[in-house]
Amino acid sequence: MSHRLYGPKLGEESSSRQWLILALSFVVAVWLWHSWLVFPIKLFVVLLHELSHGLAALLVGGTIVSLEVDTRLGGSCLYLVPAGTLRRLLVTSAGYLGSMVGGGLLLWWTCRSRHPRVITLVIGLLMAFPGLLFLKSGEWFGLLFVTGFGGGLLLAWRYLPEGFHGYLLKFLALTSCLYVIVDIKEDLIDRTIAGSDADVIASLTGIPAVLVGLAWALIALAVLGIVLRLCLKSRRWRGDIESATRPDRFQEISKNE
Repeated sequence: MSHRLYGPKLGEESSSRQWLILALSFVVAVWLWHSWLVFPIKLFVVLLHELSHGLAALLVGGTIVSLEVDTRLGGSCLYLVPAGTLRRLLVTSAGYLGSMVGGGLLLWWTCRSRHPRVITLVIGLLMAFPGLLFLKSGEWFGLLFVTGFGGGLLLAWRYLPEGFHGYLLKFLALTSCLYVIVDIKEDLIDRTIAGSDADVIASLTGIPAVLVGLAWALIALAVLGIVLRLCLKSRRWRGDIESATRPDRFQEISKNE
């Protein structure tokens, strides 16, 4: 008589468990929205927004002059780009869309990864890039933020268990996506601020700033929906791997030979 052990197939519970984790992350993010616990994440999204402008400027042949964020969840990126309406349009549009794509990619990568701890390390190390820009700009609050935020992620990578990182990164990514959508609504639909990204695009295209903000909001929601769909289809999630390797989840099958 031989004995074989059979467990659930890899990814068998992926959809339901992913939905549960993401739904809980969303509820926690909304519940803590105005607390100091979410403040670093909001500031992280502001940083992504401004960095997206800067990176787009570099892509079109420009340069980053300075980078700033502040305690009121505001920020600015001063850049120089070659003349041209298309270049200005691309760089101006990169802010909200870039931060949305960044949050979406983080969520997708985390759902796909078997080792989310590595992602925490990568993000922590990448904080050195805006740190150099803040140092160049003499922007000490921004430098202090990226040092603390990046350093906290590196400490988490070093000392916290693998399972913690999946929850941490999903919460960070989903909150980032949520904040982008809320920020677009508050800044570009509820009220239009002179000199805002939507206002600049309106001056370049002739489209009213409110419609620009509405278009961005719809695109952001579409991006989030696509990422969630891809994430929930993912079968390479650590939680499923762990559940498939627990002894109590296996059934013993005996077979006479």
